[in-house]
Amino acid sequence: MIFEKEIILKLSEGDSKSFDNLYLYYYPMLYRFIYGFVKDEGDSEDLSQDIFYKIWTNHSRFSGVDTLKPYLFTMAKNAVFAHYNKEQMHIRALSSIKEGEEGYSFEPELYAQELEQMIDKALLGMSERKQQIFRMSRHEGFSNDEIATKLNISKRTVENTISLVMKELGGAISLFAMLITIK
Repeated sequence: MIFEKEIILKLSEGDSKSFDNLYLYYYPMLYRFIYGFVKDEGDSEDLSQDIFYKIWTNHSRFSGVDTLKPYLFTMAKNAVFAHYNKEQMHIRALSSIKEGEEGYSFEPELYAQELEQMIDKALLGMSERKQQIFRMSRHEGFSNDEIATKLNISKRTVENTISLVMKELGGAISLFAMLITIK
């Protein structure tokens, strides 16, 4: 990328246009890299957006950086490892449930309702804006572009908000998985 060092310097000073330029340039490359491991479009998109969210929230740390590529791919590698660790925890939790099936009646509908209630409670603890964006995306089926247009905000804000909500909900889901293995 031509003039990347200057763009990164402006990013480190909080210039959102520089961030946009880096995002547009590196996002497709980063997404393909992650997708090569994860093999899921939604997870690849979430992980890629999380990385750019971290870059933006820590933009001041990049003042002496010449190129972003090594940082991005290190962050991507770590994100893929973390993703697989979460997947393994989920598999172990499901395995524990299946092993315990013989001792009691396993009622998936009941667990689905409990999980939905736990997610709803977690959502209630979030800001109205986060709740609104999440519900429009996941419950009402609006695309990120449609949400951005309806709420008069940027698509990136929608993407970052959904990513944050998913992270917060991930904690509630992990807690639920641990709780049902104890039952």
